[in-house]
Amino acid sequence: MSPPAAILPQRLSRSAWTFTLAALLICGGLVGMIAALSPPPRWPSLMARGLGHLTFWSLAAVLLSSPLARLRPRSRIARLVRWRRQLGLALLVPAVLHFGFVVWSTPDLLRLELHPTTDLPGFLSLACLITLGVTSPARVQRALGAKRWKRLHRRLIVVAFIATVPAALAAEFAPLGLAAAPLAILVLSYRWRYYRGLEPKARPQSPGPGESDPSLRGDSSP
Repeated sequence: MSPPAAILPQRLSRSAWTFTLAALLICGGLVGMIAALSPPPRWPSLMARGLGHLTFWSLAAVLLSSPLARLRPRSRIARLVRWRRQLGLALLVPAVLHFGFVVWSTPDLLRLELHPTTDLPGFLSLACLITLGVTSPARVQRALGAKRWKRLHRRLIVVAFIATVPAALAAEFAPLGLAAAPLAILVLSYRWRYYRGLEPKARPQSPGPGESDPSLRGDSSP
């Protein structure tokens, strides 16, 4: 028996806060590790890059959760599908922190001097994730309608991922950039096949009034 609809938003809210707290702890651990292992002058840039990579890999995990669940339906990986929405909300934590450290490490941004291959895509990705967070509450879903809401979220999360790819490929640590390339191809190829599967297939047109099916008449002409 499914739980009452009134309970679902409460459960979503509790689990979303749990994921957000976990994201804060992970980001805090990453920032602390960078602070302990690197000199202070490099903190802003390294922290910005680390949090950016965390956002990229987390977005990839959300987008690949469905095919991974189909490949191994009884594994722990399959459980990720149940928490995609909450994980998507928690992604705002590394994304916003990344933006803060980018501004700290790049004073040119305050003068609106944006790099076209990294800064502009980064702003686009952050805007998409903020939009996903703002439109996640149940009341917004009801206002938009289920189909429109799903279409919006499916497209925005893919755009957010695509916008993080240039910075991920340009990683200062070469193995990270090399690993990001096949991962991006895998994610985008799967989503492309997924969206193609959503396209309505053309149905054969039935004969109009007074017309008969040529196959029934034995007509073999093209």
